Amino acid sequence: MTPAAPAQLGLRFKSDIIPIRTERLGPGRFRMTCFPPIEHPDSGNRKQDISDTMEQLNRLLEGWITEKPEDWLWLHRRWPKATYDAMEAKD
Repeated sequence: MTPAAPAQLGLRFKSDIIPIRTERLGPGRFRMTCFPPIEHPDSGNRKQDISDTMEQLNRLLEGWITEKPEDWLWLHRRWPKATYDAMEAKD
């Protein structure tokens, strides 16, 4: 459910993707952290290369969310419905 534009643009322009995270430290205080570039594959199979790159990005995002879930708010359905159903079943 993640837009694939970062992977598509990186592949199209042959550029790495540099992940940047902004963390709230307090009222009006933030920290920005730049992470090492994500080098995307260029195997010639565009669809698979985009999928592989997005998998890397989603793993990174998952780590950030797991680390500080209270900092995240999604206004749209982020994961497939089955994921939400499984979470409700645990409660």
